[in-house]
Amino acid sequence: MKSALTTVLPVIIILCVAALGEVPLMSSAELQEAASHVVVGEILAVYSTTDTSGNYKNTRSVAEIAVVNVEKGADITIGDTVYAHFWNKSWIGKGTPEPGSSGHLGVAKGEFVRAHLNRKNGTYKVILPNGLTKLKPDQIKTVQQYATSQLDGTWNFVYYEEKGVVEAPGTKQFVITDNQLQFRTGGETKVETTIAVNNGTLDQEFKDGQVYRSVYKRIGDLLILCGNRDKDRPTEFAAGTNRGGEFFIVLKRQ
Repeated sequence: MKSALTTVLPVIIILCVAALGEVPLMSSAELQEAASHVVVGEILAVYSTTDTSGNYKNTRSVAEIAVVNVEKGADITIGDTVYAHFWNKSWIGKGTPEPGSSGHLGVAKGEFVRAHLNRKNGTYKVILPNGLTKLKPDQIKTVQQYATSQLDGTWNFVYYEEKGVVEAPGTKQFVITDNQLQFRTGGETKVETTIAVNNGTLDQEFKDGQVYRSVYKRIGDLLILCGNRDKDRPTEFAAGTNRGGEFFIVLKRQ
């Protein structure tokens, strides 16, 4: 038989939350239904500004999310960066806080999250209060494995630019399977490397220690890849520019 205390405590908690005006936590199903977009990814940074208004300190934040998977919504693809807006406020006055929501549950750089968002006028806003759901370690491992597996297959070169010079793609192919990448020409394998995929980046590691560092985007059956050989990773999708890569490749899944 349950004790009276065990029965009463949940009721007290619910009444306290209601009295403070907090928005109740939403279930996974409720979040999925309410969101226009649901993405999974890593928090690259959190940008915040703080001000005071009356008896409250207000913090407005934007989470920069590297998208690993898209579970709902259009206009976002794997490899994109999404900027998710959320807010918090804390009572700095005397006495009992006034009724009202204190905002969203926060996140930090390096955490993996499932972001439940609503897009309005081009801005992605986090659903209140728990629209940023932190992933557990086993979920993170699954997400990373999924991101790599999405590149498995045969990819034909349809555009190839090297140091700003456009070259004929010819019969060049990338064949990716189980963290291995084969570069083929005319159906014959010329080079084979291991690859590491993480949050829109792809590294090719050669047996002699050489590393190609790339950024990539998936758009349907297209894979866009831009990288450098044994140098820092490019920060824009272009070849032969200051922030671009040595090579820029557009591939189509066979």
